[in-house]
This record gives sequence, structure tokens and C-alpha cells, in this order.
Amino acid sequence: MNRLSILAIALAIGLACPASAQGVFPNGAPDTGTATSVAGAVSLDGQVLHGAGFTVRRRGPGQYAITFQHGIFRTGCAAMTVEGTSLFPILSLAVPRRCPARKPLFNVNTFDVKSGLLSDENFQFVAVEMSP
Repeated sequence: MNRLSILAIALAIGLACPASAQGVFPNGAPDTGTATSVAGAVSLDGQVLHGAGFTVRRRGPGQYAITFQHGIFRTGCAAMTVEGTSLFPILSLAVPRRCPARKPLFNVNTFDVKSGLLSDENFQFVAVEMSP
């Protein structure tokens, strides 16, 4: 992973997470033995390349909506990370829009690094159920 990818991940975490004096897991470590996870790969035109349990809709240049199937996450929400899979470095950002919900929805944006503009890109993601 190059430095730019690490910077993009840190930026996404910093923008998506509120500041808090508590630890990341205020009630102890999450119960990862029973947490549901969903992973997938998405093409730049919004087609699902790999994975199941979700649908993708391309909303515009570099804008995608990922909706998870009803009840896939018991708690109705997940923590999600996104990484571009193109040959060129990209920035990516996942924002929960409907979470918790029976069908959680995340908006994913992909950006061209040079121009800083939204850009259609291939990407992959992992979403892990948040503990109650």
C-alpha cells in the first residue's frame, strides 16, 4: 500500500468519525466471533464484480450508493472501509446515510488524486457489523 492510500484512509476516518474522549470501543473490544462481514468489488460503472448481500447504484461521476440486504447486520449498522483498485492512485470515502436501518445504505465517493474531482473508479470494500 502506498503512502497516498494510507493518507486517504486516514482522511476518510478523520472526516467520518466524530471526535471523542472515549476509546473506539467504549464497552470493550467488539465481539468479532459473531459479527457479520460483507466484502465486495465494484466496477467503475457500478456493477458488482464480487460479493453478495448488497446492491450498488452509480448515482453520478464517482458517486455510488451501496445498500445492504434486509437484516444482514443484526444491529442494523456496519463500519465500512473502501479502497480503490485502479492502476492509478485514487481517494475514496464511505459515508453511512441510513444506519442503523433494516437495509443500511452507504454513499461511496471516488476521487481522482491529481484533479481532486469525483471520478468513476473500480473499488473494493469491507463492511463489518458494529457491536450493539
